[in-house]
Amino acid sequence: MKILSGCAEDLLIVDLAEDQLQQLASNGVKDIIATFGAIDISNLYKAQDKSPEQLAESVADSVLQFVTIAKKLNISVLYVTPCFTELMPERQYGQFMTTLLEILQQTGITYCNMGEVMEATTEQGKYLETADICTSNGLHLTHEFGRYLLQTMLNMVGITEMPEPANLSPQYTVVQRKQRTGCYVCGSSSHN
Repeated sequence: MKILSGCAEDLLIVDLAEDQLQQLASNGVKDIIATFGAIDISNLYKAQDKSPEQLAESVADSVLQFVTIAKKLNISVLYVTPCFTELMPERQYGQFMTTLLEILQQTGITYCNMGEVMEATTEQGKYLETADICTSNGLHLTHEFGRYLLQTMLNMVGITEMPEPANLSPQYTVVQRKQRTGCYVCGSSSHN
């Protein structure tokens, strides 16, 4: 099992996908959980470069390319949609998600709707309140919700036992901060 994240708009995740996926396949990886698109929401929506529907189409295109490459290598992919965010108003997020989910369903891509998981966890039903409960600052998932989401995703790929949290060395953190993609939520390389 491998979990990947990145930004769809600059297609970094797709550009690197073939090499990364070939390496993962040679190491015996058969299932991947991938999430990308959140950085696109924050960057493109703030810049008003694209409508929510156009943004969803761009993200869906990257997901489809990624899944196509993975399928050729006999790797199944569970795509995790972007979460509720305070960067995009509820109405625009709804437009984005409606378009994204329609495309994912039409193309047969297996996905986990993080917004639904957030709503089920909090039982709020209100966009900003749910985002506030599940994130530490309107963007980044809380540790508690992140663990719940991880368990949900693992269950979707048939893994019922939750792994223990990793004890990461300071060296790992330094290397992680040098990764080109940075944080999958905001794009910052100052944290992981």
